[in-house]
Amino acid sequence: MKIKRILSILLLSAILISSMSCGNTKQPDDTVGGASDKVDDTEPVETEVSDDLPADLKFSGRELRILSTNNTNQANLLVDEATGDVCNDAIYKRNEKIKERFDITMTEISADWYEARDTARTAIMANEDVYDIISVIDREALTFASEGMIYPAEDVENIDLTKPYWNQLLNENMTIGGRKILAYSDMALTTYDFTHILTFNKNMIEELQLESPYDLVESGKWTLDKYAQYVEQATTDLNGDTKFDKEDRYGFVSYAKHIAPCLWISTGCLSIEKNDDDIPVFNMNNEKMLSVIEKAYELSWGNDYWYKTAWDDWFSSLELFTSGHALFNDTTFGDLFGDYYRDMKSDYGVIPFPKYDEQQDTYYSRVEGGCPYFIPVTVNDTSFAGAMMEAMACESYKSVIPAYYEVALKAKFTRDDQSGAIIDMMMQNRVYDWGDTFFCDAVRDGFMASAFINGTPVAASDIEANRPKVELAIQKIVDAFEE
Repeated sequence: MKIKRILSILLLSAILISSMSCGNTKQPDDTVGGASDKVDDTEPVETEVSDDLPADLKFSGRELRILSTNNTNQANLLVDEATGDVCNDAIYKRNEKIKERFDITMTEISADWYEARDTARTAIMANEDVYDIISVIDREALTFASEGMIYPAEDVENIDLTKPYWNQLLNENMTIGGRKILAYSDMALTTYDFTHILTFNKNMIEELQLESPYDLVESGKWTLDKYAQYVEQATTDLNGDTKFDKEDRYGFVSYAKHIAPCLWISTGCLSIEKNDDDIPVFNMNNEKMLSVIEKAYELSWGNDYWYKTAWDDWFSSLELFTSGHALFNDTTFGDLFGDYYRDMKSDYGVIPFPKYDEQQDTYYSRVEGGCPYFIPVTVNDTSFAGAMMEAMACESYKSVIPAYYEVALKAKFTRDDQSGAIIDMMMQNRVYDWGDTFFCDAVRDGFMASAFINGTPVAASDIEANRPKVELAIQKIVDAFEE
């Protein structure tokens, strides 16, 4: 297994012990949101870093033309005005600073992922120079790259992928044969929004007299077996009608297709790994992966621990958790920004998904995807587009990320310092599994989603039956970049 160890349990313990001993843990309001409504005026502290673009670089009013995929809360690069919202205003100020520094204007077309993909493809195929930078969902971006429709990130003038505002951890996972074709920077917030964590109902933990999940994480005992024990103990037929429905209480809620990948990634498995030549290889049919998938099925379809939603019914799960009908919820950083958590009356905390066992020394968090920005081959002046991507990434690292991460996510949308410490840890241990991202159509949203939507167990034979399809998809991409 090639998931890199990033943070040890000793470091996590130090972080948690420090945060627990500070004496300034935020207390929730008696009704809704708690301290989350009290930090809008907090000014984010800018991080000191700079790009290496020439100080006198100017573009005489040139327009930066952007096409963005708007499938997360903070997906757009432009906002119309300052509103008082900390994230919105950080984005607005970043853009104004970039416009003034380089003497440019900015326009953006924002569309859902199908429309953005089709709009981008149509323009590129017609050889129309109408967008300087484009974002589409990762698997579509990889397809564009394999078809020669984008400039590889590593080849673009004015882009320095070694800088800290380019996501070193995720971008290392995304290389093919050592090449950096696509790359995420802090200009794009989608990989933040798509980072998965578990929220838990603190009131229910106390009611059930269970050990604090924070203590279990700190001690390294937050394991798959402990998670199974907790969801079993929480599950109760509250109305006594012997039929589990929305009136009852569940161990956990989750969108069906996310149950298995959240657990296989947190337990140190990858559906697609890299070999010694940095080539992706399908590696799902092994004893550990099969045991995790079996446990995921047991916790969902094998019992009543999970509220069985329709395949596209995400909000019923969120409503059940925030109304106090589930102990755990599979959620994302982006979900925490919504009104559901703001209005939740019960207190909640944030923890990672469980480890496989106590011998596993790192908690991992899943990034289910993102929308990387790239420069299409129709752009005639790549130096301009590259400079704008570099400057936007750098300025985002300095101002937007502190606003999003420190002020909004950790302060406004969590309710205690332990949650903030957990989020810090998970940011250092994020995993980008190719079968969950680039090739999710073949793996996660393919045979795995079908099984967990229909309640069908996944056996080794099912994985082998789907191997040709997955390997064909991988080979097509590998061949494209070897040509």
